[in-house]
Amino acid sequence: MPRSNRYILPGFIYHRTHRCHNRKFLLKCRLDRIEYCTRLRDAVHEYRISLLDFSVTSNHVHMAAMCRRIADLSQFMQQLEDEFADYYNLRKHRSGSFWGERFHSTMIDGGDHLWNCLRYIDQNMVRAGIVRHPMDWPWCGYNEIVGKRQHFRLLDIDCLVEMLGLYDPRGDRDECGVGFVANIICNQLTTTSENGRICRKRTKSSRFRV
Repeated sequence: MPRSNRYILPGFIYHRTHRCHNRKFLLKCRLDRIEYCTRLRDAVHEYRISLLDFSVTSNHVHMAAMCRRIADLSQFMQQLEDEFADYYNLRKHRSGSFWGERFHSTMIDGGDHLWNCLRYIDQNMVRAGIVRHPMDWPWCGYNEIVGKRQHFRLLDIDCLVEMLGLYDPRGDRDECGVGFVANIICNQLTTTSENGRICRKRTKSSRFRV
C-alpha cells in the first residue's frame, strides 16, 4: 500500500522519533553519535528548523522541533537521515537499511504538553539506566537548555522560552536560557533524590511512549 501523506503545519511543535533498523544498537559508537549531532546542526541551519530538544541514544533518536514553512520539516528529516545512513554504511563497509520504519511524528501543544515532552526526551537515558542525570549524556539537549553548553549549539532557546511561556521579569532577552529562565527549566525537567539519581516526574499522558 502507498504511504499516507504527513500533514505538517508550520508554527506547531512536533515530537519525532526514529529507530534504527530492527531496533539494533547502530548508534552505540560515540563517534557515530558525534557525527549525527554534527549533521543535525548543519541540517537545522540549512532548513531553518527551530530545534527545541533532542536525544541521540544507542538505537533511536528523539527531536522536538517546529518549522516556518510546510515542507521544511519533512525535507529536513529526509536529508538528515538519508545522508547519515550513507555515511554509516560507507564507514562500516555495509549495505542495507540503517533506519527502521518511517519516523514517528506527534504534534505537541505548548505549556504542560511541551514540558512533558522535554522531560521524556532528556530523561531517556536516565530511564534506561545508562546515566544518573541528563547532564551526563552529552548527546541530548539538556545541557544547552539549562545554559551549561556554550559551544556547538543546536537549539533555538528563544523559541523554546516563548513556547513554554517563560520570560525573565528583568526583561533581559540576552539571558534567556540561563539564569532566571534556566533555573525554572532545570527544576521542571528534573528532581534529584537523596542518592543523586533523578526522580522521574510522572506525566498524565502516554503519548510520548514510543
